[in-house]
Amino acid sequence: MTPGAGSVQRRLSDAIVGGRRAADAVRSVLAGAGLSLEGWLVLVALARQNGLIMSEIAERTRSSNATLTRHVDTLVQQALVYREVVHDDRRQIAVYASRRGLALVSRLESELRAEEGPGQS
Repeated sequence: MTPGAGSVQRRLSDAIVGGRRAADAVRSVLAGAGLSLEGWLVLVALARQNGLIMSEIAERTRSSNATLTRHVDTLVQQALVYREVVHDDRRQIAVYASRRGLALVSRLESELRAEEGPGQS
C-alpha cells in the first residue's frame, strides 16, 4: 500500500457510510410523504428548474431512462408533476412540478432541516 493510501481509503469509506446514513434518514422522511428517494430527486430537480425534458432530469438525478420514466409516472399519478409537449419541438415532452409538488418540496425540505438538528446544515 502506498503512503497515505490507508487514510484516503478510510476517508472514502467514512464518506460512503455517512452518505448511506443520510440517505436512510431522508428515506424515512420521504416515506411519510409517499415518496421514494428517486421521486424526491426528480421533484428537487424540477423545483430548481421547472420544465425539464427527461434527458435533463436523468442527467441531474443520475437515473436511467427506464427508472426515470417509472418514477415520473408515479409522480404524475400523485399529481406532483405533469407533462407538456415542448412548444418548439413537439417531439419532446417537458416535465413540470405542480403547485402541489412544489409545496411538498418546501414542506419536506423544512422537515429534513429539522431532522439534521441545529448546527448540522
